[in-house]
Amino acid sequence: PPEQPPPPPPARESRDDVDEDLAPRSGKVGDFLEGQGQYGLHAGWRMLMIRYPADESFIDAGLTIPDGYASAIAGGMFTNKSGGPIQSPPVSGLFLLDSQGGVHAPASAVLDSHPGFRTGEVADEETIAGHVFYLIPKELDVQGIQWQSGGEVLTWLR
Repeated sequence: PPEQPPPPPPARESRDDVDEDLAPRSGKVGDFLEGQGQYGLHAGWRMLMIRYPADESFIDAGLTIPDGYASAIAGGMFTNKSGGPIQSPPVSGLFLLDSQGGVHAPASAVLDSHPGFRTGEVADEETIAGHVFYLIPKELDVQGIQWQSGGEVLTWLR
C-alpha cells in the first residue's frame, strides 16, 4: 500500500515556543514592534508619525506632486536587533496602507525638512531615525504603515 503522510502536528495550547519579544505584530503609530526579516534580520521599528496630506512639505522642497495625487510622510526609528551589523536599514519594505486596502511603495524624494533614513552599515543594537515619502491618489485616505520582509508583516494604524 502507498505510504501515508505523517499526521499533522497537534494544535499548540501555549505559545512557549514563540519568542515573546516578537509580539505583537500590529499596533498604533508610536508602538514599538519587532519582526524577523529576510536573511536573518531581526528588526525593531517604531513608527512615530504619519503626516497626510504633506503636500506643503513637498512644495516647500521644490518638488512637484503629480495631478490627482497627494503626498504622505512617515517618520520612524529602526533598531538593528540581529546580533551583528547590517548593510543598510530595510526601508524599502515600508509601505503605506490606504483606506481601500491598497499598499503603496515609497516614493523617491529628498526633503531637507524631513531627512530620510541614512544609508550604510547599522551596528547591532544601533537605532537610527528617518522619514519615508509616499504619493497616493487624492481620493484615498491613509490608514497606516506596514513593514514587509521575508514573509513578516508589521502594521501600524493611525
